[in-house]
Amino acid sequence: MKKEDYIILPLSALSIIGIIVLLFSTRSGIGISPDSATYIGVSRNVLTGKGLILPFGSEATPMTHYPPLFPVVLALLGLVGGDPLDIARWFNALLFGANITLVGLAINKYTHSLCLSIYGSFLMLTSVDMLGIHSMAWTEPLFIFLGMMGLLLLDTYTEDQKPLFLIVSSLAIELGFLTRYIGIVLVTTGIGGIFFLCKKTYYRKFIDLVILTSISSLPIIVWVIRNLYVSGTMANRKIVFHPITLYHFRYALDTISRWFLPEAVHKIMRAIVLFVAIIALLISGIFLLIKKRKDSVRQRSEKIPYLLILFILIYTGFLIFSISFYDAHTLMDYRILSPIYVSVLILVLWMIQRLLSYTKEIPLLKSILIVAGIVFGGSYLVRGTGWIILTSRDGQGYAGKAWHHSEIIKKIRNLPSEIPIFTNLPDAVYILTGRSAFMIPDKVNPESRQTNNNYLSDIDRMREHLKNKDGVLIYFNIIKRWYLPLENELKEQLQLLLIARETDGSIYKISH
Repeated sequence: MKKEDYIILPLSALSIIGIIVLLFSTRSGIGISPDSATYIGVSRNVLTGKGLILPFGSEATPMTHYPPLFPVVLALLGLVGGDPLDIARWFNALLFGANITLVGLAINKYTHSLCLSIYGSFLMLTSVDMLGIHSMAWTEPLFIFLGMMGLLLLDTYTEDQKPLFLIVSSLAIELGFLTRYIGIVLVTTGIGGIFFLCKKTYYRKFIDLVILTSISSLPIIVWVIRNLYVSGTMANRKIVFHPITLYHFRYALDTISRWFLPEAVHKIMRAIVLFVAIIALLISGIFLLIKKRKDSVRQRSEKIPYLLILFILIYTGFLIFSISFYDAHTLMDYRILSPIYVSVLILVLWMIQRLLSYTKEIPLLKSILIVAGIVFGGSYLVRGTGWIILTSRDGQGYAGKAWHHSEIIKKIRNLPSEIPIFTNLPDAVYILTGRSAFMIPDKVNPESRQTNNNYLSDIDRMREHLKNKDGVLIYFNIIKRWYLPLENELKEQLQLLLIARETDGSIYKISH
């Protein structure tokens, strides 16, 4: 066995631990958010032969807001047996194990350090953000796996020039694009990687670019054409200029600062530590750049994660563009920034390895880095352990204890199946009762921030539907959606008659 092969054993052990931890954390069920309810419902519709149709809202509405891969994968696995909700839990647990291993292998690729590779996988295992996204029925775990796999294989292709690596990389990027629309960043990064990193003639680079873009983009183009045909929009979004705000950047900085310090630490202290960390990284980068220029041997032998650097820059730029033109409702939270976290983790540990190689020149540097690494790893372990205990006890999202004990949900289950339901949380009603429900009209489009000019006519249509079908309007007070009318507004506009009131919401009918 080669020396490099010994890394598989510890990484596999960490991977298995990660799978067990995820299954334990989600013992009350995988976490469910509004997006999750859509993925699960569409997957169930695929299994029952209805196709990629939304499970709630307007009847027989095709899914266009999300790419198809995640619900399709859940449906395919469901053919073996089991509900997509249960399958998503096991699927994301396995992805957690796979991503723990993948990060360790990526770090080993760039550093050839067994210790740093294990350390990086350990940070993946204990990161609250990574635990969080993998314990929810979200697409990010699959996107991270496919995206990182695609970029690492493409990086290998730029070194070895073997066509198989290019083809397999393009396939992984294609699947990542079919998982999340932001997969366009993977394609763009791949194009930049081939153009700048491949040592070929421009003609050969052009051929490689044709192969990459054709394989990685053709399926999503077919999906977009399908969306235009069934709904008239490419991805259920409008191009409207709503520039990114300072709030978005503050949210992003707050998210990134929690990569270094617990949320319990005051924001100002976390901001200071983040500022110091950025300065330290910049100084380290300048130092390594100077040393690299002076050392021609190192320059030829070391592997630099250029593709990951390019990915971080393009991903950040695309987020800013998307928030400014497509979806102002997007926040730079731990979910959205999770691919950047993984890339930054690999990049920082690569920089640490390069700094450690110069510890003979600066003896104190090695001691500082080792102590800092132990403290940082210990912090992650404590925070991760606390998260696991809390989540395994209380659950997440609609799988949380509060929802399982909801009195309003219990009353919905007892309603006649034929009556229509309008509510501010149709996703919660669907995932907790299995019933389809309609969303009450919104006053503002949350993505474009434009006022709904048809709001009053939408209210009238809802009134007629409730009146003619003897339906009910259910208003939950657990979650506030700023773009929807308030409960008192609806009571005045519709002359609602209270049927039942509980601590988590109320049930109304139209007074005849």
